[in-house]
Amino acid sequence: IRGSETSQVLYKTEQLLNITSYPFYHGSLDGVSCEELLRWKPNGTYLIRDGEKPNLFYLSWVTDSDQCHFAHVPFRLTQDGWVHKNMHIT
Repeated sequence: IRGSETSQVLYKTEQLLNITSYPFYHGSLDGVSCEELLRWKPNGTYLIRDGEKPNLFYLSWVTDSDQCHFAHVPFRLTQDGWVHKNMHIT
């Protein structure tokens, strides 16, 4: 591994360790299990969970607790940090 690649790997490792140390991080949790966990929680309650691919995560939160509505937004860890774009996850 070249120097720039090594620093990139170290940066990503540090960023992953930062996010995984918080109580809002729930690791490997599918969408259905996520919604079960968030069900009947107050509006705005959120969690971060792993996506299906490396460096992919979802921010999931309650949008309407009375109707049990949720939102799930994908984001990635890139060399520039945490990024969310209107992306198509493939």
